[in-house]
Amino acid sequence: MNQNAGIGKAHQLPALPPQGNAIVEQTIERIFAAEDSLTLIDEMLNELDAGTVGDAFPVLQLVLQSLGNFFFGLRSMQSPNFPEARDHLSVAAEGFTQTGEDELRDLSVGFAAYASAVVALQEYNVGRARELFTQVRDYLRRAGKFGQRFEWLIDHMQPENLFVQGFQALIARDFDTAKPLIEQASHAAEKLANDYYQEGTPEYFTFLGFARVYRAVYTFHRAYNDLNQFKYDSLAAEIDLKGEAVQARDLLSKGNSENPFVRVMTLLSNGYIELLDLICQLAPIINTFAKTGDEAERLNPV
Repeated sequence: MNQNAGIGKAHQLPALPPQGNAIVEQTIERIFAAEDSLTLIDEMLNELDAGTVGDAFPVLQLVLQSLGNFFFGLRSMQSPNFPEARDHLSVAAEGFTQTGEDELRDLSVGFAAYASAVVALQEYNVGRARELFTQVRDYLRRAGKFGQRFEWLIDHMQPENLFVQGFQALIARDFDTAKPLIEQASHAAEKLANDYYQEGTPEYFTFLGFARVYRAVYTFHRAYNDLNQFKYDSLAAEIDLKGEAVQARDLLSKGNSENPFVRVMTLLSNGYIELLDLICQLAPIINTFAKTGDEAERLNPV
């Protein structure tokens, strides 16, 4: 799905005089400052009167409806229900295009792209997810003061963005590119845990667990590649291939169990523990047989 699809074709409402613009901008500021933006939006829509706001009525009505879709989309992201979030945010972007609120449009498109990227990941479309992740930060930076209000959410997107790039490099067996990206993703997740969450809380353990999962993914792909490349010596010398996966499982067991990503990451951790344990067992056995074969060939040349 192209996040720009249809947005440029939306019918734009006529421009308002300065007084009307002032009413709209004051309304937007009030909603963003509210503790419960969705409740305030409902109240303002119910109280909206054409006789009071005059020519600003159609614009103000659409702005309020678009803000409702925007904040509902954010709520859906936190649920998390990313397909629902994507749809609401896309509708919000259409509305802001019609009302000429360019920064709010870019903010909505950026978050819609993020929701779409997560959906792509859930569908194992890593290439599409990476493409969408690269769009997110560009749109949010163009959102001006509104983008700055959501720096915390942008920070939360960074680990996934880096991990997806690193994972795509792993699939291509480009380990030199993948390793620093996976490390950056892991450090970004650890930074989130320490910067935004109190030590010992489920969210704190969740992001520390994600950091370990990222590293376990790299370890598995590198080990599997070494196995296929007959690098048995290096594998046999590894002390604890499954260590990161075990730490990930243990940390995630203390994480937010209601989060579906935590459940998926826990399943991945358990799977990598089993697979890496198998590689640990196979490598020295195969290495011994390989050396025995080499020695037999040396003693009994053809």
